[in-house]
Amino acid sequence: MTATTTSAPTAETLPAREATRSWWGDAWLVMTRELLPTVRDPFSVVFGLIQPVVFLGLFGPLLAGSVGDGLPGGDVWAWFVPGILVMTTLFGTSTTGANLLFEMQTGAHERLLVTPLARSAQLVGRSWKEMVPIVA
Repeated sequence: MTATTTSAPTAETLPAREATRSWWGDAWLVMTRELLPTVRDPFSVVFGLIQPVVFLGLFGPLLAGSVGDGLPGGDVWAWFVPGILVMTTLFGTSTTGANLLFEMQTGAHERLLVTPLARSAQLVGRSWKEMVPIVA
């Protein structure tokens, strides 16, 4: 009988796919994986895009009529529109965190951690997934 020894893979012995994989490609892969459920059920995207418009339409005139020019800052819309934009941004980031927490509780995140993807690319890809519907 002969004994065989194996050594750790080096850059020369790695497959070409691993050698050409980049951080950007990893983040893109995670983003497309996360976007698939959104494409299949677009209600959350539609709701997320319509909610700020509804808030502006309902509460904007109400604030403008009740407060009027009594504020030292002047126009109500000058602080209400940026407030709605900040609220939309915070909801998007909290959704990323809530989805990540759900995957940690179910064990799906542990399965992703053993993949040969960069860990930071996994988080950035999830964040990109929340920004795509807003930009599109």
